[in-house]
Amino acid sequence: MNFVAALRRPDDLPSQFRRIRRLAFGQASKIYADAYNQDPKFYDFYRAMQSYDTTFTQGTASSQVILSPDNEYLKQFRGEH
Repeated sequence: MNFVAALRRPDDLPSQFRRIRRLAFGQASKIYADAYNQDPKFYDFYRAMQSYDTTFTQGTASSQVILSPDNEYLKQFRGEH
């Protein structure tokens, strides 16, 4: 079902909004699942890069993180994951 077909009556906008939102989340979930199934290693790499970005760039204060060379978090940089 497409989003336009989800709109039925103008007097029922909150219900229509919820319906469209469910459809959108469902489509987004399918897109993510399809992408993951095409290349799971790339998806793992991409998620790791998002995590690194969040960890190292959030906030206005300078942060330091100390990790051992064999830390699981760094495996993506060494190509071991």
